[in-house]
Amino acid sequence: MDSVQTGIEKLAIMGQLAAQVVHEIKNSLTTVRGFLQLLKEKQNVPSRQEYFDLMLEAIDHANNIITNYLHLARPGNNSCRKIYAPQKLLTEVSMLMESEAALKNISLKMVIPENLPPLLIDPEQIKEVLINIIKNSLEAMPDGGEVTIRACCDNRKLYIAISDTGTGIEEPVLENIFEPFYTTKASGTGLGLFIARQIIHNHKGEITVKSTPGRGTTMFITLPVLSQEEKPGYMDIQHQTHSLFT
Repeated sequence: MDSVQTGIEKLAIMGQLAAQVVHEIKNSLTTVRGFLQLLKEKQNVPSRQEYFDLMLEAIDHANNIITNYLHLARPGNNSCRKIYAPQKLLTEVSMLMESEAALKNISLKMVIPENLPPLLIDPEQIKEVLINIIKNSLEAMPDGGEVTIRACCDNRKLYIAISDTGTGIEEPVLENIFEPFYTTKASGTGLGLFIARQIIHNHKGEITVKSTPGRGTTMFITLPVLSQEEKPGYMDIQHQTHSLFT
């Protein structure tokens, strides 16, 4: 019954998004058509390179919208889920983002205890969520700063907090930050955090945000940990994690 209800809710979400996706793509096509018409009528346009750049940007925007929509349309595949150590997950994400952070004069720190209980997740999807959050943090610190990844747990949940020392988010923006197509970025699709929330909810978790303008933002993620009965092979994961840190 739960799976049927989840399917109905997902269809409702996709239906609501469909009209907005069409609208966004139509806007991009209108932009491209307008510049092509202008180039056709005026052969010697001095700023034609700028027009080509704007058309490519519009096409990229439409492509990103379609890609993100298809991502949402894909049914959840539990076969991709596996037992995964949180230390390994967070370390891999940190390593992937380390060079990008360094280029922007941003330090990336981790505060993670040892022996965190394992998760049953699609690791690629959860990595996508974490990378998206960290990228947003990097963009909020054009003059450098610090991103800190923290984790802790209790018997039922893993708690992840990703904090930055960036510009922070104003309250009106904060209220809509997880809404589809809501963005304050010139080239953003407004689907990144919406998709992130869907992924976390599909893993029976929660994602929230707290921010202070001028001081920074923290994204909080909770995910259920495996119970004692669900931990076959956990010793192998512990060995794998130990090897990663030594």
